[in-house]
Amino acid sequence: MTDLQEKSRELGIQAVVKAVEVEAVSEAQTKCSLEALELENRLRIRSTMCIFLVWALGFSTVCCFGLILLNGFHPWEFHIEGALLKWLCGATIAQIALLLGVFARAVWR
Repeated sequence: MTDLQEKSRELGIQAVVKAVEVEAVSEAQTKCSLEALELENRLRIRSTMCIFLVWALGFSTVCCFGLILLNGFHPWEFHIEGALLKWLCGATIAQIALLLGVFARAVWR
């Protein structure tokens, strides 16, 4: 009878140890999957931000060059003063530099 009790105790202890091991493994898998989801979300946000910055950079550059061309050829009697055009081009260049700096930091952090 004592042998049966000892064996049942050993089996009970082994079952508890197995249950704890399974719980630890499932907890580790859950933690890894949560970290993977968080990393995936960060990458999605960064890629969305980079795409937006590239589109904004392209739009501002095209608009600036469009104004320079319009001012150069004077269609429809379009005219911008030279000082305003210089400030506009300087602001566009500064914007391009800032956006590229943000883009570079977001991608190559």
